Amino acid sequence: MTRTIKSQTSNSYYFLTIDAESSRAVDCTCPDRHYRHHTCKHMSQFNSELERAITFQSLKARYDCRENGDLDTRRCYFELSLCA
Repeated sequence: MTRTIKSQTSNSYYFLTIDAESSRAVDCTCPDRHYRHHTCKHMSQFNSELERAITFQSLKARYDCRENGDLDTRRCYFELSLCA
């Protein structure tokens, strides 16, 4: 999969290649990646945003009582904790 990224310093666009299995950025067409052959800022930013999204989804699934279906149970525990 490929994503198009606009440069922050010029009117150029770069292509970020994403691995289908791991969903991580594996290549970029920016000059920094092309000449220095290391992880560029575009790849690092994409991978860190992906990690943030994955962490958010796991926390939401764990703590969001609306998706867990036990809203009444959590409300009851909350009211009991206020009385104690």
